[in-house]
Amino acid sequence: MAYVIFIRGVPGSGKTTLSEHLSSKINGIVIDPDFTALKDPEFQKTVQENTEEGRLKKLKYRHNLKKAKEILETGTHVTWTQPWRKISGLEKTERALSS
Repeated sequence: MAYVIFIRGVPGSGKTTLSEHLSSKINGIVIDPDFTALKDPEFQKTVQENTEEGRLKKLKYRHNLKKAKEILETGTHVTWTQPWRKISGLEKTERALSS
């Protein structure tokens, strides 16, 4: 069974570095809103279609949530790094991945 490791912290605290290290140990894939979504051609197309600046953060989150679900369905582990400001946001993500 595949699992997700959530890494939460303030910007510059080493979330991405830790996530990359853990992923290499568990043969997992890193989900990082600063890198994953911005390098994905599918996401770039979505951004072009939805150019409202305020929506970018929400679009990145939804895109990464979809990708994480797809990865987990293949049996591959995921490390997801994001500066969730509230535990409730992290819990919401966990529920969304479980459904």
